[in-house]
Amino acid sequence: EVVGEEIAFTPLNLIPPEADFPAMAFFEPPLAQGFNPGAELTSALPASNVGERYLPATIKINQVEIDPSGRQATVEGIISTPKKSDPAGLIWLSVVAYGSNEEVVGVRKLEITGPVEAGVDLPYSLAVFSLGPPIQRVEAFVEARPEDGTELGTPTGN
Repeated sequence: EVVGEEIAFTPLNLIPPEADFPAMAFFEPPLAQGFNPGAELTSALPASNVGERYLPATIKINQVEIDPSGRQATVEGIISTPKKSDPAGLIWLSVVAYGSNEEVVGVRKLEITGPVEAGVDLPYSLAVFSLGPPIQRVEAFVEARPEDGTELGTPTGN
């Protein structure tokens, strides 16, 4: 029996190839006792013109501190774009926390608005929190868009 439905979104628009990537949805409480969540992919689109719409940003994790309780992790590192690219107008950083069974236990997203000069190493620090089991490890993902005003599927202009 279906007790609720919501549309789930990923924290970034581009899902890295071969990556397990979470989708997030919010359900108003109270939730039914003993329910089993499930998901069904109903649509996905291949990314087109990726080189024009996104910058080749990279992310490095320098340090991860997981609280002894496992309820919080703080991730610090560097986001970089190539020196020979456009300035970034928007950068999305997503940190995903995993439990002992490789299940997603937390997701956090940070939005950085530009301009961020090309070739600059941008330090970040972001805390992610567990919604249940203790955090065992984290991964970080990044997505950057040029400053030219181009939004996904939206022409540049006034």
